[in-house]
Amino acid sequence: MKKNIKILFFGILVFVNVGCVSKVVPIGDTGFKIVQDIKELNGCYENLGRSGNKWKSELSSFLWADTKIKHTKIKTICVSDIDENTISIVGKSTKNKNIYVQKYIKGKDFRIESGTITVKSKVGIVNDNMAGPTYESVVIGLDKEGNGRVISGVSFVGIALLIPVVMHENRVYRFLRIK
Repeated sequence: MKKNIKILFFGILVFVNVGCVSKVVPIGDTGFKIVQDIKELNGCYENLGRSGNKWKSELSSFLWADTKIKHTKIKTICVSDIDENTISIVGKSTKNKNIYVQKYIKGKDFRIESGTITVKSKVGIVNDNMAGPTYESVVIGLDKEGNGRVISGVSFVGIALLIPVVMHENRVYRFLRIK
């Protein structure tokens, strides 16, 4: 009888404390280089980046997630500073044609913290089969080799199908600097 109570107690403990933490990084990830000045970002990067062995994503999809552009048509992302508070980011096709151009203003569109640039930071509420707050963030910078580096993170605390859940995932992508 005591054994059954222990198993039941352990089952309930596992059932009510479901959690998950995940981090996927590119092979040979070097971490962020501390960016002191936005001029350090000047250059062109491949739009298609990698995380781990199989995950791929377009840099443009992090920068322009709310647009209807076809991210797969963009081959390179070129960054240039306009002044100490403004950068221009251009998505270019394989024929070097501008597909999308946007200016970003420090303090309005991005913030620099600890040598990285946060372009998205959002709190939301999930519903349907899950209920609870979410936090999403996109942090951009350079790795120690000068390539583009993005961390896309999402966190959730709440209930999914009547089960308490805590979840956090970070995906780190590398975008090769091509000039």
